[in-house]
Order: sequence, then structure tokens, then C-alpha cells
Amino acid sequence: MWKRTLIASMTLAYIEPAAAIDLQSTTVPGRAPPSLSNGELAINRADRTLLFKNVDGTIGVGALLNALPAGRKAVEQGSADDLTAAGRSLKARANDAFNPRDYGAFGDSATHTAGATLGITTLAQLAAATAPNGLKPYSFVSAYPYGVLFNLNPEQAAASGATVIPFRTTGTVGVQIKTTASATSGASSVVVGDLFQTSDRTPVAVGTPVSGAGIPAGATVSTVAGSAGNWTLTLSAPTTAAVATGAALTFSVQPASGSYSMPVLLTSGVYQGDTVTGSCIPAGAQVDRVNQARGEIVLSAPTTCQLSAGHALAFTPSYLSRVEVGMSVSGPSASIAANAVVTAVDQTAGTVTISPALTGPLTPDTPIPSTGATYATPVTFYRPYTDAEARALEMDRLGIQAAVNAANAAGGGSVDLAAGIYRTDGPIILQTFSAGSGYTQAGVAIGGQAYAKNGAVLRPVRDFGPGQAVISCGDPTAKASNKRALYNDKGRFCNGELHDVLIRPLTYTFAHGQRPKWSGVPVAMDGVKQGPRLNWNRVVVQGFNNGALAVMDHTRLTFSHLHQNFIGWRMDDQQEGLFGDIVYDEFRANGNAWAGMSVSPTSYIQGTMIKPYIASNPYAIYCEPTISPIGCVQTFSMIQANNENNGCGQIKDGGINEGYVGAGGSRDLVNIRIISSFNGGYGAFGSTSIPNPAGGCQWSAYYDVRQISAMVIEDLIVNDYPTIAGAQAALARIDRINGFASIGLGGLYVRGPGAWGLMQRAQAAGVDVVGGHSGLAGVYYASGGWQYVTLEGPTFKARPMPVSDAGATALPLGTLMEHGTASISGNLAVRRAGQSAGAAVAGVMCQDWTTQQPTAALGVAPFVCFTGQRVPFLTDAIATPGRMLKPSTTTFGTATTATAITDGPAAGLSMQNGSSAALTYGKALWAAQD
Repeated sequence: MWKRTLIASMTLAYIEPAAAIDLQSTTVPGRAPPSLSNGELAINRADRTLLFKNVDGTIGVGALLNALPAGRKAVEQGSADDLTAAGRSLKARANDAFNPRDYGAFGDSATHTAGATLGITTLAQLAAATAPNGLKPYSFVSAYPYGVLFNLNPEQAAASGATVIPFRTTGTVGVQIKTTASATSGASSVVVGDLFQTSDRTPVAVGTPVSGAGIPAGATVSTVAGSAGNWTLTLSAPTTAAVATGAALTFSVQPASGSYSMPVLLTSGVYQGDTVTGSCIPAGAQVDRVNQARGEIVLSAPTTCQLSAGHALAFTPSYLSRVEVGMSVSGPSASIAANAVVTAVDQTAGTVTISPALTGPLTPDTPIPSTGATYATPVTFYRPYTDAEARALEMDRLGIQAAVNAANAAGGGSVDLAAGIYRTDGPIILQTFSAGSGYTQAGVAIGGQAYAKNGAVLRPVRDFGPGQAVISCGDPTAKASNKRALYNDKGRFCNGELHDVLIRPLTYTFAHGQRPKWSGVPVAMDGVKQGPRLNWNRVVVQGFNNGALAVMDHTRLTFSHLHQNFIGWRMDDQQEGLFGDIVYDEFRANGNAWAGMSVSPTSYIQGTMIKPYIASNPYAIYCEPTISPIGCVQTFSMIQANNENNGCGQIKDGGINEGYVGAGGSRDLVNIRIISSFNGGYGAFGSTSIPNPAGGCQWSAYYDVRQISAMVIEDLIVNDYPTIAGAQAALARIDRINGFASIGLGGLYVRGPGAWGLMQRAQAAGVDVVGGHSGLAGVYYASGGWQYVTLEGPTFKARPMPVSDAGATALPLGTLMEHGTASISGNLAVRRAGQSAGAAVAGVMCQDWTTQQPTAALGVAPFVCFTGQRVPFLTDAIATPGRMLKPSTTTFGTATTATAITDGPAAGLSMQNGSSAALTYGKALWAAQD
């Protein structure tokens, strides 16, 4: 039923609730809402909505009200059961749209603050909201009436019974590297498997102090010799005791003035965003990035002088300065009492004193280098807003939140943002649903006019803090370690859609390798805290730490763009039992400071990308390392990508050092298909416009990971994967390729007209097509058509290999041949299957390219030789051992001598059935060989 009232002069776009008054009247059935004159308003008793006439003559529906202001006359007219479009019930209107301007969101880019009453009332609606299914979507607000709210991670351990929680840790500049061979007492050198080098080129080099068991005090590195995985370091003084294989030696590297990155030795944890103090460290410098597996940090500002050996550093969470006496404290229920409060804060020591004492221990973050996978659970600090703070809250944010709440209360709906700039001083929180009930929840769509993605702009007026975002699915302080909201053990959905909106700060500065800076300070917050089933359409996010921090499954991202963030799209720690099946439709994550996409150690990318553009980043996809992670990219297809001008690689395992043997490399690529894509090179940008991080990076390979299983690159275009100067492999640098070549499963397959060109470019550059960090096991296939070129073996070099007739003897057809350890003229030979090393050899031979490079003077033709699997094909004549064989172009399955015919650019091995009965085993030729 409708009530109408007259106000002497109505010019407000929203009405502030005031003291309750009696609105008793009788219902008049069958009456529509009243026609309003200027200065009149009406209230619907059924759903507490307000109908009023705007100053421009339009009719608006106002915020949820508890009462009308005292002294204003209410006049009844109409019925809640028979409403016009302008005054239908809340649930009915949810099927159309909620306009946040009806709730006080102006969107004019100006500051509009709320009165204290309205601000507090709107925030209280969060805690009071109940979804139709009875769930309390904002139950966390009951414990934390929304105010100053943030997480901090303890960076040192605190024991049960302690009243002081340490939030500061210390460390020294240096790196630990393990020996790969033992050294006797009195030895003049040691052998290590790595020469650690930061992204700023701070190496273990001549003059670096070294210490450890058996190493004399004051010893330094005198000379460096060897190769990856086997570096011999001569010491300035002989060892004083035996040094065992696998012993960890400490090298006190000394980063030069102007360095951004450095290795550190810590006993407890350090986080991105921590403030760093120490001599040569500029005031206000923060940790921009942590590479735990490599034991490296990157600073937000360069050092001001040369660091000394063993240089001491201190790390303190930047938001410790926001902790205040009287704040409530919460965290692990077994460690922090429900009524705990802050009693003292020591900013200098980096400690917070609480009362009552801890009821259980608190664990610090995993240190670097790490010895185990223990992680801190965040401690949450909360203080309610004061009346003055509530009064200063932005009406834009409150109006949008009120509209979202109304849509949620109606069982889902659309919140439409008219074109304009909406200021937000806190996260806009979308409801989350339990996985079981979420399948049937309609959710909320929020955004601007379709196909006008720059029309509606969400602009944060301050940095909300680490882990928080402009739009948040559920609790903004949720993390995997506190199991709130998206990270609930049973899984949470965030049904709905984000569409046609630009999310960005007012101003920021951007540089590759560093977080964007707001007013000179690295930004801590994210653009969107993304949950499952929150689909994107035409969304742009830029200028944040993570454009999106995603915990998700069964979600579609369409025509969306993440640009000039530190990381465009970060896959965060996954929910239990909820992950995968993502569709990235013309998804853009280009021009970000570190990576277009980054993947948490306990998460992975899974789904389909259609025409993506992950370009002009240092890394297209960065696989974050740690102890015992899961695979990085799994069951994934990328179709017609244009991922050009990435400065350091396409998919990178962050635990593998640039240019040296990987310490901590641990991520895998499993069941991946890349189709008709351009993945690599500099495109139209040219090699002088490479988006490198501070200090640059050394290109290792397009795919630089520990392991690949069943990866297929199909329809390879002729100019794809151009050779990059300084690359260690033309396509992939891998420790292992898992596969079963004999039955065509697993491995790495490269197919298409560009395969031969890739091999030619690799040969011209003198690099492997596919290589390992310290040898390689597995199977690699390359095909220029219906034929395969096959490479495999524990230490193969994927280059053209020469053949030789030296030592050939007559062998019957069907003889099994395999790689041998004997040699002829310095070249590795083949042997009969099962023969012991040094036995008589016959047939084709493989050159060992670790000692001899291919030259025209060798007078040998390219040939592929490998160990392990044998691939059968048919021949219709006796062939002299040593004669090169290839399949016929006219009779599939029939082998002919290599000099008898010319098959063109697709030479290799036919796997189709033939009519001849004689069976032999051979090795495929390179394409274009005759």
C-alpha cells in the first residue's frame, strides 16, 4: 500500500531516515501508486521503498527506509498488490534493474559525503541482510561491523601464552647454494650446481665471500669455471675439513648501488608490501615481489649504495602503522581469544601487544630459502567507524552497496550504473553463496550501459590495503589461510556478472617490474576479488597490484582488459573441490608490470582461451614457485592467440633461475593445446621495445618449466617462435618431458608448416629446439605434415644430427637399433638393441653436439638419432646398413633410400599401414632431407 506526503521544497536525490513515527492507516485495495506533484513523495508499506519526483521531472525509487522524518504528513493512496512499473514490489523490480542513483550514488566524480545516520544505517544493512534462502551473506560483518579492517601476517613465531605478536623479521643479503660433489680437507676448490644470479645481475662471482662447514673464515671466490649444473669455484684459501656433497654454502653477494633485486637469507617470512629498512635502502622502500624458491626479493626503489657482505635488512608490514590500541583482534580460533584487543603497539620494534594472551601458537610465514611449507594465518584487526568517519563515507559507494543489498534481498537482480565516475572509499561487496545452494542463486549483475565500458567508472579514493579490492566477492579480508568467504572449506560461489565498467584510480605511475604507485607509494589493493560464477563482459581494470585476484570455477570472461597492473590476472589459492572450466573469450592482459597472468603455487589455469592477447608483459604467464606446488597450466586450450612482445618468456617457472640451473623449479604444464597462435617474438614492437622488469631478464626459452606432459602446438604458423638472442633453447627449456612415444601418448608435439622453420632457425642460432637445464628425459615430436620428426633421450640435443657409414655391417631387415655409447671418429654410434657398450656398431650415427658444432666441412647430412623407443616402418627391399631410409611419398609405409627420391619439405616417417611384409626399425629424417 502506498502513502503519499507533501514536502515544502523537495530537491534531494535521497532521503535520510530519521526518528520513527506512526504511519497507521487503512489499505485502499485496487489503487495504483499516486501521481506525484513537485515536492510530493510516497512510501510503500509492503517493501519500505520510496517513490519521489526528481527535480528533472523523472520519477525515482528511493532507498530502503525504516520511517519518515518526523513532522512530514503521510497520505495513503494505492495498494501494494496492484502497482505500476514505477512502484512494483522489491522482488518484482529486481527482475528489471536497481539504479544506484536512487540510493544516493551520484557518479559525478565529486566528493559527496553521507550524514552520520545514513552512513551508519547503510553499513548496518550489510549485517542485517538475509538472502531468500535464509543465509546471512555478510555474517562476517556481525563480528566486524564494517570499519577499519585489514589483515597482517605475523613474520615471526609467537608461542602460546604470549601477549606480544611480532610483525617484523630480519635477514641478511646472501644466498645458499648446495655442492654437487664432495671436497676433501685441504682442497682448493668446490663444485656447486648453480651460480645464483638476481634479475639485477647480482651474481656469485670472483671476490664473493663464502662460508660454510669446512670453509675457512674470510674465504672468497677466486675463479669461476665450468658450465650450468657443474660450476667449479676456486677458493682463496683451502678447505679446513671435508665438504660433503649436498652441503649448503653461503655466499655473501654484494648488490651494486642502484640494484632493485637481491638474494636474502631469512629465518622467518617476508611478504610483498613489507617496508624494508637498512643502510643503502631508500626511505619508504617496500618489497615489490618475493621469489621464495630463488630466495630473492625485488624492491620498489633502487639501493643508494653498494651493499656490504652479509648486509642486514629488516622487514615490517607497511600496514602495521594502522594498528591502534583498542582494536579487536581475531585469527585462528585456537590461538586468539574471541575477546582479544590491542593494548599496545611498538612501531619501532614491529610488535603488537594483545590481551588476553594467545591460547595457542602463531606461525610465521615460510622463510626464504624455505625448508618447509608452513604458512602464517593472518591476524585481523578491526575498529568500527566513528560517527565522523561514517559521515565522511562516499555516497557513491554507499548508494551502490545499498542497491546491491536490495537486489540480493530480492533474490538477485541487475544494478545498473549510469554513465559517470563513482567514487569508492571501500569495497563494494557482492554476496557469496555456499556451493550447494549457489547453483540455484540468481546473483547480481552490476555495470554500466552495454558496450560503453568507459561510461561507468569505479574510482577508489584511497588504497584499501593488502588483499582488498574495489569489488569484493564476500569478506574483503578473506584469504586461504583464514578460510573466510571464497576460501571456505566447502566452497563459495559469487553468482552474477560484472559488465561495461572501468575500474581504475585517479592517477598512478607505472614501470615494468614494479607495482604501480599511487602518490609515490606502491599500491597494495587489487581491482576485483573474483569468485566463481561472477562472469565478466567488457570490463577494464588498471593501476592495481592485481587487476583481479581470482578464486573461481565455471566462469566466462568476455572482451575484458587488464592493463598496467603489477599482475593482470592472478589465480589465487584454489577452493577445495571448486576449480577450473574457465572460458577466456578475447581476454586481454597486456602491458602489465610483471605478468599478464600469475598462478599461485596451489592453483592452476584450466579452461579455454579464444583469441587472447597476453602481450607486452615481462612474462605472459608466470608460475609462482614454492615447496610442493601443483601443476601450473592443466587441461588447457589456447586458440588463435596473439601473445607477442613478452620480454622474458611465455610460460615461466619462477623457481628456475635466469640463465643457470634452477633451484626450486617445480611447476608443470599438463595436457595443453595451442592452436594457430602467435606466441612470442617482438611483433611490430621491435627488439628495442621489450617490457623487461628492473634490471632486465635473460630469455631462457618460450616455455621454461620443470616438466611437460602432453603439450601440443598445432597449426604452427611459419613465423611463430622466432629465435630470441641469448635464448638457451628455441622453444622450451625443460627438465623432463613425460610421454610414451611407442603408443603416441604424452610428450611435446609441434605440428604444422612452421615446424621446419622453427628447426631451421634453431640450427642457424646454434641452440636446441628443446633443451634441459641439466640434461633431458622424455619425448619430443615435430611434424611438418603427416610425417614426424622425433627426438628423445636423457640428454638429447634437438639439433640436426649427422650420419656416417663408418663401421657399417650388413644387418637383416627388422634389426632393432638404438643409441650406443661406443664412438667412431669421435661421433656417438648406434648399436644393435641389447648389445653392451663398446660392441660392434652399424648403421646411422649421431654426433655429440656437446663437443662439436655442425659445420659444412663435416660433410654430413642432418639426421635425427635418439635412444629408447623404436618406431617401425615398412621397406620392400634389402637395405644396406648405413643407408639412410625415408618413407615413400607414393606408397605410405614403404621406405626408400634417402637418395632415391625427393619428398619436399615434409620428409619424415609415415605411420600409415603399407602393403609390404618386411619390417624394419629406423629413425626419421629431418624435413627436406633427400
